[in-house]
Amino acid sequence: MLDEIRKITKFLIHEPRYIGLRRKILVILAIFIALIFTNRFLVIQAADKGAFYISLERVKEIFWGSASVYSKEIAPAATELSKLGIKNLTQEVFKLPLFAMIFYLPFSFIRDFNWALALWLAANEIICYFILSVFLTIIEKKLEDIYMAAAAGLMALAYFVTANILSTNLSLIQLLLILLAFQKAKDNQFIFSGILLGLAFFNPYEFFIPLAIFFMLNIYNGRGLVNGWMLISSTLFVLAFVIFDPRWLLELLKVVLLKPDFYPFISFNQYIQNIYPEVNTRLLDLFPILILVWIVIEWLRTPKEYYLQELWLLALGFTLTPLLNMWDKTYALTGYAFVLIFTTALWIDRAPSKFRTFSFAVNILLLIVLPAGQMLIRHRALAPADFLVYNLVFTLILLMNLYWVRLWVINPYYSVNKLDGI
Repeated sequence: MLDEIRKITKFLIHEPRYIGLRRKILVILAIFIALIFTNRFLVIQAADKGAFYISLERVKEIFWGSASVYSKEIAPAATELSKLGIKNLTQEVFKLPLFAMIFYLPFSFIRDFNWALALWLAANEIICYFILSVFLTIIEKKLEDIYMAAAAGLMALAYFVTANILSTNLSLIQLLLILLAFQKAKDNQFIFSGILLGLAFFNPYEFFIPLAIFFMLNIYNGRGLVNGWMLISSTLFVLAFVIFDPRWLLELLKVVLLKPDFYPFISFNQYIQNIYPEVNTRLLDLFPILILVWIVIEWLRTPKEYYLQELWLLALGFTLTPLLNMWDKTYALTGYAFVLIFTTALWIDRAPSKFRTFSFAVNILLLIVLPAGQMLIRHRALAPADFLVYNLVFTLILLMNLYWVRLWVINPYYSVNKLDGI
C-alpha cells in the first residue's frame, strides 16, 4: 500500500502534465495557511467567539453527551470563558435539524479553541472562492485564477458576507450546497443533485423561499428525481442521528411549535415588534402575503426553460428573503452574493467598459468601503439591524439590477444594449 502511494506521489511530482495542477495546489495551500494565521492573530478579535463556542459544545453534547441540545443550556464557568477570551455568550434556542451540526464536528477535535475558530474562519473564506467557481461553471464562464482569487477576496470583504463569516454560522456552506445541487441538476446528475439538496435542508428557515422555488423548478422541468432523492436523503440524515438522540425530531418540533419566535409561527407584526418596538400596525401582516404574491406573479410570467431563467427566479427569491426578517439576522443576507454574481456576470457580457468600471466602483463603495468605515468608527463588527436604511437601499439596487437584466434572461438571444452609447 505504501509503495503504491509512493509511486503515485512520485508520478504527480515528476510528471510534466501536472505542473499546473501542482502549482495550483501549492498556491491554494499557501493562501489557506496564510488565512489561518491572519485569522488567528487579527480577524478572530472581531469574530463571535461565543456563538462558535456554543456550536462546538452542542456538537460534543450530540455525539458524546446524554442531554438533548434542544433543552440543555450551555453553562460554562466564567473563568473558562475568560480564558478563551469570550465576552458575550448569548444563547438562542436551538431550532435546526440535528444533522446541521455535522459541519462543526471536525473542528471540535482541535483542542485549542482559538485555532479551531481560526480554521473555521479560513474554511468559510475559502468557500467564497468555491461559491464563485461553481456559479461561473453554472453560467459557463471562465476567469483566470488570479482574477478568481481577487473576486473571491472582494466577495469575502462584502459586508453581508463578512458579517456571516464573523458570526460563524452555516450560511456560506448552505449557499454552496444549493449552488452545487443546481449545477448537478443542470448536468443531469439528478441523484447527486437530490442528495446535495437534501443536505442543504439542514436550515429550512432562512433560505425557505429559494429552496421552495428550486423544488418547484424541479417539478416544472421534469426533474422529479432530484426532489425524490432530496426527500430520501433528508430522511436518511434524520434517521442517522436517531442513533445519537432517539427523540431529537420530537424535541425539534416541540421547540418550533411550542416556543415560536419567528414568522410564520408568530404573526409578522409581532415579529417586527420584537425587532422595532416602535412599529405597531396590523398592516404589517400583509407584507409576507405581498412577497408571496410577488413571487407567484413572477413565476407565472417568467419562462423556465433556460437555466438563466431559473437562476433569475432563484435570485429574486434570495433578494426577497431578507425582507421577511427586516435584515435583523445576517444569515439570509448571504443570498445577496448569489444575486450579485448573477447580475454582474450578465452586465459584463452586455455593458460597455465605462459602465462596468462605474458599477464596479459603486459596488466596492457600497459593499466594502462604507461598511468598513462604520466598523472602524464604532469599533465593532457589522450589525445589519443598524443598517435599516442602508439595507433597504441595497435591496432596491439588487432588485433594479434583476429587473434590468430580466429581458436578457427571458430572451437569451436579445442583443440590443441601450447603454452602448455610453
